[in-house]
Amino acid sequence: MKKNHLIYLSLLFLTTVFVSFYGGSVPYLLFYFILLLPVFCLAYTLLVYARFRVHQKIDQIRLIKKMLVPYESILANEDYYTYTSLKPEYFDDFSHIFMPNEISSFEIQPKSSLSLEGFLCADFRGTFEAGIKKIEIKDFLYFFTIRYPLMSKLKIIVSPRIVTIHKLNLLQWNDDNNRIRKIKKGNNEVYDPELRKYIPGDNRKQIHWKASAKKSELLTRKQIELEEPQPYLFMDLQKTQREGRMQIALEDNIIEMTLAIISQFLMGKTSIHVCCQEEGYHDRVIADERSFEFYYGFTTEVTFRKVCGIEELMRERLIHSMQNTGNVILVTGTMNLALMECLLTISKNQFAVTLFYFGILEEEMQNGMLQVLKDAGIITYIIHPEEDIEILYGKTQSKDS
Repeated sequence: MKKNHLIYLSLLFLTTVFVSFYGGSVPYLLFYFILLLPVFCLAYTLLVYARFRVHQKIDQIRLIKKMLVPYESILANEDYYTYTSLKPEYFDDFSHIFMPNEISSFEIQPKSSLSLEGFLCADFRGTFEAGIKKIEIKDFLYFFTIRYPLMSKLKIIVSPRIVTIHKLNLLQWNDDNNRIRKIKKGNNEVYDPELRKYIPGDNRKQIHWKASAKKSELLTRKQIELEEPQPYLFMDLQKTQREGRMQIALEDNIIEMTLAIISQFLMGKTSIHVCCQEEGYHDRVIADERSFEFYYGFTTEVTFRKVCGIEELMRERLIHSMQNTGNVILVTGTMNLALMECLLTISKNQFAVTLFYFGILEEEMQNGMLQVLKDAGIITYIIHPEEDIEILYGKTQSKDS
């Protein structure tokens, strides 16, 4: 571009000298031609800007994060002159376009079109624009550059992944939960004071011998079984102090870890309570694929804008409830004194607590709180907010979007 500018200035200088010393129609014709050449270039650029057409195609607008889908953009020239220099600029904040052959710029012949085929990959969960952001248009001498923003952009809806985190062996929590059920049944059996006639097959240990002797017939106690405990999973939607891509990556990791844990419990045929601060979703029992599909749809649009911490919800569901044992799992991106005290209290109430903390250990106080939780027997996983949990712990399950 600089080279063209130097050539133009040199020609303008020479034609000016030519006109000054010689005059005549030919020198003046050359002078005005060189003088008006930038005007022609600008008019050409504006004409291309107003006339060229762009069409984008994608197989589906509902995608799964990190999934490659075929993408095609078609640039058309409906005029009788060549479009000399066009260059697309793609959105790269939340998605990427992968082309087999990278093209810096291209030209389109009259009455023809150019098809650019590749793959689109969404880097984050949510709803956003993807594909071509704008087209850079230059004239044939590269004097002027106009960036044409597309009026009709490609909008996609990206759902989180469902990662099988087999390296954590989450199925052992199902075994622990079954063990807790047996303990509760074995140690906390409750018998109704009312008696009934003995039926062959009843447990002989439940026979009330004194009452049987008085009535001259075998009587047995009525047994009442306590409700089996279900695991609780808390997803913290509190907004953190992080900004930009780190905050978005943190939100995705919290959601994907939550979905992975739910999926593992369903694989073990165990229902699970899922709680978060979102209105209407404080306590949802996920027991089958249908309820999981409903909750999966919710996680696509959920936002992390809550000011209140997750500890209040945990106290309401666990500390102030009748349940006094079971598995409790917390997935969070925050750690403070109130949350630490809440987790310690829950742990002391015979709950088996597991913490997934997505954060950077920068403060000494934060490190100290996490160490206190570990010393109290709370299983703690510390994961960087931008770490890919699929690479760390497992692989993505295939899922139709």
